[in-house]
Amino acid sequence: MRAGLMYNTFPLMNGHLVPPGLDAFQPLWLNAFENPVAVQFIHRCLALTTLAVVAGLWLGWRRAALLPPQRLALNALAAMTLLQVSLGIATLLYHVPVALGTLHQGGAVLLLSAVLAMRHWSSGGGARVGDVGATWCRELKLAELVTPGRSRT
Repeated sequence: MRAGLMYNTFPLMNGHLVPPGLDAFQPLWLNAFENPVAVQFIHRCLALTTLAVVAGLWLGWRRAALLPPQRLALNALAAMTLLQVSLGIATLLYHVPVALGTLHQGGAVLLLSAVLAMRHWSSGGGARVGDVGATWCRELKLAELVTPGRSRT
């Protein structure tokens, strides 16, 4: 598909916030999989949304009483998200050189690892001190995210 080669500008896509041609294919859902313009636009939206959510989590939780592994997981998640978005933008601006593209792919694996570490420690996994992990999760109102359908007490 080579969607990264179409619009090598950021934050706008060749001067457009929403580029023309997002709905080129019919049925419309096909655009998300087959239309390079739509694929790149969706990728950018997801990346910036992820960055905003993780930045909000980090800002909100950085002063919370966390166990050292929880703090490490939170900081790793924030750092990896920032690095991954930066690598994605650099890859785009430099017309997808193999080295940057490879680093961006590897960054996705590390970002997923950071998400899993954050999930593990926020749910009270690993070396727990009493019930600190679950208490921390409950206080931060994460119960719905960690265990869907389970009511908080």
